[in-house]
Amino acid sequence: MRTSSLYLALVATTTILSCTKINEEIQRDLSIPGEATSFNTPILTNIEDQVQLAVITVNPNFNTLISAGDSQFSFEDLQSAKITELKLTFSNADTTSNLANFTALTVDIEANGQAKRTVANRVSNNDVNANSITLALNNATYDYRDYLTGTSIKYSISGLLRRPTEKVLATKITPRYLVTLAR
Repeated sequence: MRTSSLYLALVATTTILSCTKINEEIQRDLSIPGEATSFNTPILTNIEDQVQLAVITVNPNFNTLISAGDSQFSFEDLQSAKITELKLTFSNADTTSNLANFTALTVDIEANGQAKRTVANRVSNNDVNANSITLALNNATYDYRDYLTGTSIKYSISGLLRRPTEKVLATKITPRYLVTLAR
């Protein structure tokens, strides 16, 4: 009787310690939407050279984004961060000022003293009226953790014009991230 009680206590202790160890080694990939950032793209007329749509600074709160996606984790658990999508939208586009005005679009990122890096581009944009585009990523596997762990990120959005725009375009850029969390 005493032997079986001791055996039962040993099994229970081993099980509890094993569960604690498993809990310490949790890793998860989490797809999280970034906050949309709005800005105005000025009237653009230079069809000879690359034009700057905007340089915007965003202050993402990754702790809030991560916690909203999985409350078990926090920013301190961030192992890697990839940008999986960049969507550009003109909310007031019309037939004379829209994405068809651009033959190419590029988005660069700078942050935390890291070198400027091209995140996404569209090198051959169709001449079709559209107000929204998801840009092709240059390297979907690149780890942007060092760029995204600071307090602000600077995006530079530029392009080549097919024809001038005729009005200020209300623009929004929306990222999506894939983060790997572990603790």
